[in-house]
Amino acid sequence: MVITPRDAPWLKDNLYAVRTPEGIEADAAEARKQGADIVVVSMHWGIEYKPVSAEQKKYADALLRSGQVDWIIGNHPHIVQPCQKIDGRYVSYALGNLFSGQQAAYLPGTADGAYASVTFTRDADGKISQSMTYQPTYQDQKTRVVQLATPSQNPASYAKTTATMGAFGCDAKPAS
Repeated sequence: MVITPRDAPWLKDNLYAVRTPEGIEADAAEARKQGADIVVVSMHWGIEYKPVSAEQKKYADALLRSGQVDWIIGNHPHIVQPCQKIDGRYVSYALGNLFSGQQAAYLPGTADGAYASVTFTRDADGKISQSMTYQPTYQDQKTRVVQLATPSQNPASYAKTTATMGAFGCDAKPAS
């Protein structure tokens, strides 16, 4: 059952569970019909502080295999979740927190985040391929400043984020 937030009735027709994979696919096909070469879908999905859900996997698989969606960028869980490549297309299930008032001491993982970038390349035959890089980030809990996470700066966050991003065999690389 999908519940529309009482204070946001305009969301009723835009909630992903209402739209369904078929509805999102139809929207993406319409964007292509209107001339879009690349279609990126932003999903507010998943369960806060939990691993990738079966529902997220179901939507990602359906949308990326449809050929209408090129990249799914997800958020809502407030932790970094893996990326995955399905049928040559990426899903970033959740990129964690970039700015939040959450205390990592109470909610482990919520100080971690990532910026992601996908490069789309068209070959001579018109086929589009993709490659992804991402930059792990860490939000300092005292200053609330978002910092880069690298092997030498915030190394524990970097290690956790890179391990998580690659957990589903994603070929995305951390930015150098």
